[in-house]
Amino acid sequence: MKKTARIIALMLAAAMLLSLTGCGSFETRMAKAAKKMAALQSVHMDMDMHMAFSMSFLGESLDLDMNMDGSIDMQTQPLRAKIEMGMALLDANLDMLMYLEQNGGEYTAYISADKGASWESESMTAEEAAAQTGDLTENLKIFIDCAKSFQEAGKETVNGAEATRYDGELTGESLESALELSGAKEMLGEGLGAKLPADAFTGLESIPCSVWIDNKSGMVVRYDMDMAGVMQTLMKDMMEQVFAAQGLSGLDMKMDFREVTVSVVLSRFDAVGEIVIPDNAKGA
Repeated sequence: MKKTARIIALMLAAAMLLSLTGCGSFETRMAKAAKKMAALQSVHMDMDMHMAFSMSFLGESLDLDMNMDGSIDMQTQPLRAKIEMGMALLDANLDMLMYLEQNGGEYTAYISADKGASWESESMTAEEAAAQTGDLTENLKIFIDCAKSFQEAGKETVNGAEATRYDGELTGESLESALELSGAKEMLGEGLGAKLPADAFTGLESIPCSVWIDNKSGMVVRYDMDMAGVMQTLMKDMMEQVFAAQGLSGLDMKMDFREVTVSVVLSRFDAVGEIVIPDNAKGA
């Protein structure tokens, strides 16, 4: 269950990295959003992810669709979070409930796969905890570098209020830097049981994405991204590493990603309220 939780958290962390890519100009508005969001004491996030892909092995092919949705309530100082995730693939459904807690320099995760009926706990490093929830401050520093690629694309309504939409792209190199910083790159390798090669992100195509900035608050309130191209490249390389680690090099297994979309909506800035960890979770 730990690996499942970490892979789900990785997807969430990779998506969360874009929430700060937020342009009068996009760059100007982003700088202001960065300052405000770096000071947040709490925030709520809702995420939807859809993945459509096919797998072929030894002449047989299987088409698959995976849907994942989730939400996070997070307090920043000290870190405390409640994470609820649901994933559906074929006839299988996975529901995960997780709490994260910081006590001084120590971090603990409480995880349940049966809606809170039973729990297990594990200690985490600060980097692992950040990968579960997204490190807003550090992500701002990374993604502001991509601001020049974004152009205004109109006004839309998000969370019942008017927001300006900007379309642009995140480079593969920036994604690698962000995942390195958060610890998510290492977690991805651990989840697949293989160490990612040093050049795993070399030559990745850019990730098309859209960012919405609320016109009144100046906060980033939504972002969408299309990760099909990136997933196609990454999974090919990673599956080769996994097979090689198992002594199965040369197996003709292919994955074709037709669609990989992520949409995240941010709300309840500094209005999440107290996050209470259940007693039976803390007793795990």
